[in-house]
Amino acid sequence: MKQVASGFEKAQTAEKNSKLGEAFTIYTQIAEILPHTELCHTANKSATRLATQAETKLEQLKEAFDKKPYAEVTKALTTFRNTYSNSIFEARATQLLSELLNAKADALEARALAAEAEKNYVRALQLYELYLTYFPEAERYAAVQKHLKNLKQKIGTK
Repeated sequence: MKQVASGFEKAQTAEKNSKLGEAFTIYTQIAEILPHTELCHTANKSATRLATQAETKLEQLKEAFDKKPYAEVTKALTTFRNTYSNSIFEARATQLLSELLNAKADALEARALAAEAEKNYVRALQLYELYLTYFPEAERYAAVQKHLKNLKQKIGTK
């Protein structure tokens, strides 16, 4: 029981220090040890409260994708991910960051393809170069890089 009390104190300290992911994980672990004790019941309530807060914040961040600038949403998601590190919410924030990055990269690629279809090769090249500069972690990075190389060969640009 001392170990449970010690863990509960550690979780409370983590929560006070805004390490909400760590606090959530510890509360969840404590709640599963002796679910019928008062301290474990309190830990379960705390874990549920933190999970609800995290879910609400993630939903707000998802809604902000189209309403706020990319840099602002990315910064907020990164802050969230750091706050909830060492928990399931860190992985969810990382996934959302990846989705946001790929959505922005895909939109830029679509603009480049449209410019290319209009035979505006100068603009297409600029957009592809922007893609490669700002989205090196995008899922389609290698494909865009290859396409750009082929386009340069097609139009005779180095």
